[in-house]
Amino acid sequence: MTIRHERVQTSGTTLHTVIAGAGPAIVLLHGWPVSWYHWRDLIPILARRFTVIAPDLRGLGDSDRPLGSYDKRTLAADIAELTEQLGVDRCAVAGHDFGGSVAVALAADNPDKVTHLIIEEELLAGCPVPPDLVSSRYPRWHNAFHAVPDVPEILINGKEREHLGLFWNLTAGRTPMPAHAIAEYERTYLSPGALRVGLAYYRSAPVDAELSRRTSLHPLTIPTLTIAGDTAMATAVEASVRQVATDVTAAVISDCGHYPAEEHPGQVAALIDRFLA
Repeated sequence: MTIRHERVQTSGTTLHTVIAGAGPAIVLLHGWPVSWYHWRDLIPILARRFTVIAPDLRGLGDSDRPLGSYDKRTLAADIAELTEQLGVDRCAVAGHDFGGSVAVALAADNPDKVTHLIIEEELLAGCPVPPDLVSSRYPRWHNAFHAVPDVPEILINGKEREHLGLFWNLTAGRTPMPAHAIAEYERTYLSPGALRVGLAYYRSAPVDAELSRRTSLHPLTIPTLTIAGDTAMATAVEASVRQVATDVTAAVISDCGHYPAEEHPGQVAALIDRFLA
């Protein structure tokens, strides 16, 4: 199987994009603090039946890091333009973590483009859930911490590697994230501008919450699958997404943390394959 790496210029930025396979298109959107590499084991499986498109989101991975807003509607506009430039009119979209919020925004703004929605381990801003639905192992402090002006920069600067390592240790399942994945993520997240952008993803929460509120007034009707880890966001993912979508199927993977596509790629691929079939 051939995996192509392309740089696709949109009106707002340039996105590093991985493309593989042939057939109906599925777009894979990663979250924080990972990159397209989150999907590395899933891509060869899905590429047997689909054209897989896995971009690095604006400001993350090997994509450009422009100044400006990082609200999820802006990021969704990037993906809409990316797919147009690649000649994709309709596609399924899967999003992990913040990529899930981008996927919802993309579907809300482009109802004729997105055929199926898959949300992996994301709690949408503005869609609160009972705290006891989230596994007690999963940290909840980081959202507020990253959103505070100036303070995270003071505490994280010079300790980026320790900060990322702490987050991965707290959010991964019982199987630690492999060294090659950590090395790849550190390569991009320790580069200039990465901390600024990462914090901007959290600081856009008020804008993102308003988008969720508007979406909830006219919920998405496309088929939607939620995937969660039992030691991470668990059943809270379904509870959050049901506030903006009406046709929801839910799966919670056992012995799994915040990174199902990395921890259990075969199981996640089977879930997606059945869902799209």
